[in-house]
Amino acid sequence: MSTLPDSINDNDAAGFIVNPLIAAAMFADSQAVGSPSIMLTTGASQVTKFIIALARNAGIPMIAVVRRDVHNKTLRELGVTAIVNQTDSNFEEQFAAAVREHKPQTFIDAVVDSTSTKIFTAMGRDSAWVIYGSLSSETPPLSNPGELIFMNKTIRGFWLTPWMTETSIEAKFEVFGEVQARFSDGRWSTDIGATVNLAGVMDTLADTFKDPQGKVFIKP
Repeated sequence: MSTLPDSINDNDAAGFIVNPLIAAAMFADSQAVGSPSIMLTTGASQVTKFIIALARNAGIPMIAVVRRDVHNKTLRELGVTAIVNQTDSNFEEQFAAAVREHKPQTFIDAVVDSTSTKIFTAMGRDSAWVIYGSLSSETPPLSNPGELIFMNKTIRGFWLTPWMTETSIEAKFEVFGEVQARFSDGRWSTDIGATVNLAGVMDTLADTFKDPQGKVFIKP
């Protein structure tokens, strides 16, 4: 058993395992297939922010699909190349133009709705729709099956548990090392929405989730 270095604070250590590893592992997968750029949903989520940072450092364009423009300034500062709002009247033209320009082959999605299907349909051959969450209650229509047959496009899920058991020890060490280094030197940090005391957690916890701005930590 190993311990984290003192350079990683308690908040980052508490959130070390899930979101950072999911982001780093999915980004490593996109790198392995040589995707020229990456398209993703949930632009303001912690996982997305981590992926954006990895892509920026690697010089890979990122296309973020958002529902609100409130986070656009932050996303641009993080290094997102293009932002398209799915509530805009010309959304389909916007993301089609982004696909033509940046040619993403990896679509990382945590929403999974009809918009997701439209995005995947607009992408070129050998594209992969990688699903790691399902925030929408909508059942998305199946993309044209011919794309899967004749364009070699794929739809697959990502779950950290099988990745941990099936990935080689060398690849896991590389991903763990990258995550640890980024938290140690300050390139990554955990977004903290609220910190509540354990003694009064039943009275205060529900309110902290009404407008979540990051992770919620419970202190003894």
